[in-house]
Amino acid sequence: MARRPRKTQASDMRMEDIAKMAGVAKSTVSRALADSDQVSASTKARIRQIASEYNYRLNVAARDFRLQQTRTVKVMVPLGAAGLPMFTDPFVMELTASLADTLSERNYNMLLSKIALSSPEMIRDAFDTRNVEGLIVIGQRRFHNDLNEMAQSKVPLVVWGAHFPDQLYCTVGSDNVAGARRATEHLLKLGRRRIAFLGDCKDAEPNLRFDGYRSALERAGVAFDESLVIPTAYDRLAGHAAVSRHIEDGLTFDALFGTTDLLAMSAISALHDHGLNVPSDVAVVGYDDITLASYFSPALTTIRQDISRASQLLVDKALSMIAGESAESETLPTELVIRKSCGAMG
Repeated sequence: MARRPRKTQASDMRMEDIAKMAGVAKSTVSRALADSDQVSASTKARIRQIASEYNYRLNVAARDFRLQQTRTVKVMVPLGAAGLPMFTDPFVMELTASLADTLSERNYNMLLSKIALSSPEMIRDAFDTRNVEGLIVIGQRRFHNDLNEMAQSKVPLVVWGAHFPDQLYCTVGSDNVAGARRATEHLLKLGRRRIAFLGDCKDAEPNLRFDGYRSALERAGVAFDESLVIPTAYDRLAGHAAVSRHIEDGLTFDALFGTTDLLAMSAISALHDHGLNVPSDVAVVGYDDITLASYFSPALTTIRQDISRASQLLVDKALSMIAGESAESETLPTELVIRKSCGAMG
């Protein structure tokens, strides 16, 4: 090992100096301080010891500039009802916040963006990857073909959403069919038979939740009644209006499954406005288990999606693809969380 010079201030120390003292190339020092797997553990330890002794800190910004790296991932949120970004939905907001924390833990920045359905040009602009290294999309909505096209361009892309046989992109999502089936089966076990379904089946995940709802009815020998399907956009006011309209039109039901917690809460509000009690008149189950679900009145029975695990997988898979590795789609299990809105605590 080269003879060590006298100890200097951190501002005087250069990477070349550490390389000479460690007896390695300058590029090896850079990789070791960036925790690269290309450097052995013993060499990393030796280099880090020297760097620590001389108060040297890697200039990450300068390194990334040289390597044309931004250490930034774009997180994209589709527009929902009335052109509002879907991060107005508490679940999307909580997942976005968790992604920001996870990316920060990995020393990455997050650029928040939105996707509009207005035109092909706007969609292409939304998927612009300048100044970012990868993309995470929260929710497919109706962008499946666009996402497939993006995947063919080899852009690091991971999507929170449903898994389809023909997809070319990587997804992380919950088991929507099993989760909705479990929610509906719970209502059936409580003796409810006229179970309304509240959601927008034109979108990927709610459509799978509709499949789970129908599957539970079929297994229980309960005939599917199309009049009990209440279509609505992902919006608190829209959900309230849809349920109110069906009640005013004479629709009767003794239970309701909302495809999100936000819609389930909107339904409870509408039911109360029409003099119906939850859960004695109508039992309600949601989907997501957002933070507000346990504080709502009545506390909401729901299907839990693991937001923390979801954000970790989305980020891990995006960073693996940025590093040139492959990433496989993954489906997370769901859990039924029983609270007072369905009239049973367990």
